[in-house]
Formats: sequence, C-alpha cells, structure tokens
Amino acid sequence: MKGLHPQPHPLYQRLLALRRVLPIAAFLLVLAHQVLEHAWLSGLPRPLHLLSQVAVYGTVGPALAWLTLTWLAGRIRERDEAEAHLRTLYQISRQAAITADMDALIEIALSMPAQVLGPVRTSLILREHPEGPWVLAGTRGLWPEYREAIEAHLTTAGAYLRCGRCRTLAATAREGCPLLCFPDPQNPPPEVQGVICLPLSTEDPPHALLNVYLIGREEISPSSRRVVESMAALLAVAMDHARLRARELQMLDRMEQAMRQQEDLADAMGSMLGEIALAHHVDAGTVFLVLRGEESPALLPIAGWPGREVPPL
Repeated sequence: MKGLHPQPHPLYQRLLALRRVLPIAAFLLVLAHQVLEHAWLSGLPRPLHLLSQVAVYGTVGPALAWLTLTWLAGRIRERDEAEAHLRTLYQISRQAAITADMDALIEIALSMPAQVLGPVRTSLILREHPEGPWVLAGTRGLWPEYREAIEAHLTTAGAYLRCGRCRTLAATAREGCPLLCFPDPQNPPPEVQGVICLPLSTEDPPHALLNVYLIGREEISPSSRRVVESMAALLAVAMDHARLRARELQMLDRMEQAMRQQEDLADAMGSMLGEIALAHHVDAGTVFLVLRGEESPALLPIAGWPGREVPPL
C-alpha cells in the first residue's frame, strides 16, 4: 500500500498561483502600455513623453509589488497566529492532562484567554448540579469592588441566574447581562465593553462557565473565538474528570466512614454483650439487628461473645 502524501499548504498553493499570474499580468501591462505609447503618446514633446514613461513604470510596478507583499505579509501573519494558537492549545492540553486538582484547573482556565486574546479579565462560576446556585470560583484581573458586585448578584439570583439557559454566550455592556453587573450601573468602567462565556462542562446545561471580559472591544474575531472554544472544550473534559474523581473519592470516604462506624458499633455491642454475659453467668451470646422489609423481618448478627466471631444462625 502506498504511503499517504501530505497535502500542500494553502499558502504554498497561493504562492504558486501568484508566481504564474504575476509574469502574465506584467507582460499584458507592458503590452498595453506599448500599444498606448505608439498609438497616442509617440507624438508628445520629449519631456511629456519621458514623464509618461516614468508615470507608468515608476507607479504601476511599485504598486503591484506593494500589493503583493501586503497580501503575502497578511497570509504569513495568519499562519504565524495559527501556529502560536496551536502551540498554546498543545500546552494547555498537556497541563490539563497531568492536572487532576480542580483548583489548579481553575487557575489554568482563568489564565488561558489572555494567551490568545491579549489583555482580558476573567472570572469562573460553578454549580454542583443543573438546578443549583452559581458560585464564583475565581477571578483574574477584576477589580475588588467588581468581584464583590458579582458575588452579591450570584447570591441574590441563586439558581435563577439565566447563564445556564443563555444561547448566545456573549453580551455587550449595553445588553444588561447579569455578569456585567457593575457596582455603579450609571457609571460602568469604560474598559469593559463586552463579555463572552465559554462552557467548561460537557453537560447541557453546563456546570461551569468561564467569563472573558473584553477590554476596549465588544467582540472578538471568529478565528479567535474558535481557538478559545477549542481550549475550553479541552478544559471541560479535564474538569468533568476532576469533578467525577472528586465525587468518587467523596463516595469512598463515606463508605469508609460507614464501615468504620459499623465496626465501632460491633465493638461496642460486643463489649456490652460481654459485660452482660459475665454479670448473668451465661456461656455465650449474640446481638442481632432486626431488618424490617416487605416480607417477614430478618435478623442480622453484628456481635458475638465470647470472642468477636459471630456464630452462624
């Protein structure tokens, strides 16, 4: 089976097309100029004739070179930005893969947007279940009074905050988003002009939202939005895994506590049974728990005397 050949990069294909088109365009331009020269400009005085030559070759040529280089610089800039975004995405994926602590993942999420969007301010809100209240888990770059205003609003709104039902996941300062609850609504800070929200959960409605406050702009480019959404999707899987692991550890801890309580109960009952047996001069004894079910009650032995072994029924 023949190996797969890598597809040429779109920029490489465009440069090949440009290499073919530019010589043809230059030839046609020179041809048109020469026809015009011999048909209309050959009878002009020598100074005007020289001026016409300089005007065409001194203007059109540099203009074409400037347009070509400008287009090429734009494409190279897009490629460099894409490579930088991919490197950032790779670094975040590695950090998320080796991090199981929820607090560490929250710090990664809060610092992630600035690596793509430049200067921004972030906050992260969480809730335990879809109908539960939102709580502020962390912020980065927010003013203390603004953080207090968000915390107060989350406390007041509780489970009725509409963030879990929001479909646009973006708002401007003029749209009354609950996450843009400024301490003084009449004089909002001029820096924050919009907010975008990134779900950090694979469930719908989400259990976590990363709020990115835009400085000096109301929206971001579609390409930047796709990049931060990809990063948020990676972090969403990691945070869901961390949340599930925390629940498993909590369940194991509860089971361990229940088993320890059961052992403590058995030890206590065994000690009491031994004292009662010695006091009444009996040879052996067993303590049972009565399990009442739908059928007849059942007896569960939990302690015996002498010794800890419970005799069979």
